[in-house]
Amino acid sequence: MTSLVHASPVDAAGKARPGYSITRVTGKTVDCLTPSPSAVRVDVVACGSTADDADVCWVEPDRAKVLCEISPWDKELREFTSSGMIHKMTVPAQPLAWAVVLQGGDKCVRRIGGAVDSLPFGIIPAYYCQDQNRMIVVGADGKLFDKSSARWTVQTIDEPEAVKAGSAYKLPPRESVVTAYFAD
Repeated sequence: MTSLVHASPVDAAGKARPGYSITRVTGKTVDCLTPSPSAVRVDVVACGSTADDADVCWVEPDRAKVLCEISPWDKELREFTSSGMIHKMTVPAQPLAWAVVLQGGDKCVRRIGGAVDSLPFGIIPAYYCQDQNRMIVVGADGKLFDKSSARWTVQTIDEPEAVKAGSAYKLPPRESVVTAYFAD
């Protein structure tokens, strides 16, 4: 069975929990206009551009700053100042896992942008894994997560091999997802 974890480095009052450090990002503001795709509670927002890597952020009590985390395994939060007051955000109807751990232990974080080489079969990159060559993709069947059984599965690829082989690339079997993380 895939374990669903609601990661929450910030308490209900908008303060970092013990064990987390905060790095203040100065001289730059971000726009926080949408809920994070991985949010499972209100006021978890997406801010800035893909270069800011701030798509999972918790609104601070002053509603002018956010604490952002790159992955649920980081213990460092980055504090950004918003370009304006942050409005109350809702939860997406179907939150998308922020990160996953695969059966073999590989940790993968949701892709928020950036250039990628053209992949065969029209597959689309969705998560980058710790192993720099591996990624989780939306498969040729159009599925990202197959939730038809208690243990979800995903399609992984070796990106350099897939790019090199093109249409001759053999997709490996789908892999089991042990844990899926959501931003709470």
